[in-house]
Amino acid sequence: MIKKENYPILEFDDSSIAVIDVKKNINLNEPLPSKCVLSFFGEAVKNYVIINNCRQIGSLKLETFVLPIYEVVVRNEKVALMHALGSGPYAAGQIEKLFAMGCNKFMICGGCGVLEKGSRCGDIYVPVCAVRDEGTSYHYVSPSREIEMNLEVCGKICSYLSENSIPYQCVKTWTTDAMYRETVDMIELRKKENCRVVEMECASFLAVSQCKGVKLGQLLYAGDDLSDEQWDSRDWKCNYGTRLNLLTLSIEIVLSF
Repeated sequence: MIKKENYPILEFDDSSIAVIDVKKNINLNEPLPSKCVLSFFGEAVKNYVIINNCRQIGSLKLETFVLPIYEVVVRNEKVALMHALGSGPYAAGQIEKLFAMGCNKFMICGGCGVLEKGSRCGDIYVPVCAVRDEGTSYHYVSPSREIEMNLEVCGKICSYLSENSIPYQCVKTWTTDAMYRETVDMIELRKKENCRVVEMECASFLAVSQCKGVKLGQLLYAGDDLSDEQWDSRDWKCNYGTRLNLLTLSIEIVLSF
C-alpha cells in the first residue's frame, strides 16, 4: 500500500507494473541501435543529418507531431539520433519509448541558464548532480533533494573531454518545471546550495535512467545569464556552431559507453 503524505508528490510507488505498457504504445519495425543521442538543438540535428547523409530508421508519433529517428554510423558503429523534447514529462517519455525500442545507452546534449557571474556563452558543463525541483523524477525514484549521474558514465564523459583537451566543468544543476518562476530569491536559494546552472530536464533524465537501469549522461553549454537581477539572453539560441559541436561530441562520447 502507498502511504498517503501531506503532499502527493511524495507518495512514491516502487511498483514496476504500470497500467499503460509502453511496448504497446510504439511502432517498431526493427530494433534501434543500443546507443542513442538526444539533442535539444533541432537545427543541429537537421544539419548533422544533412552533412553526414544519415538515414531515417524510425519515428516517435506523438499527439501533435512526429519525431524522426535517424541512424548515425561512426567507425562502423551505429547510433540513434533524434531531437529531444523539453520538460521532464517529455524527457522521461522519450527515454521510456526509446528503451522499449532497443536503446539502453544515452547521451543528452542541451543548454542551460547560468547562475554565477563570469561564465562565457558556450562553456561546457557536465551536470553530475541535480536538485530535483520538478515533478517527474518523483515518480521514478524515491524522494530526495538531489540525484546524481552514474559514476561510471560521468567518468567516461570526463575522460573523453580531458583526453581531447576540451575545457569543461562539473556542476550541480537546478532542474525546475517553471522557467518563468525563476525568481531572484529562488535563484539565491539555489546558489547557496551550490547550483551553478539551471535547466528543465536533467533530474528527470537521471531518475528514469536509474529506474530502467540504463546508462545516461549529459552535456550542457552555458546559455543565458541569470546571475544578476537583469536577465541576459546572450543570444544563446543563435550559437549554432557550439550546438553542432556539442552534438558531435555527444555522439563520440556515447560510443565509449
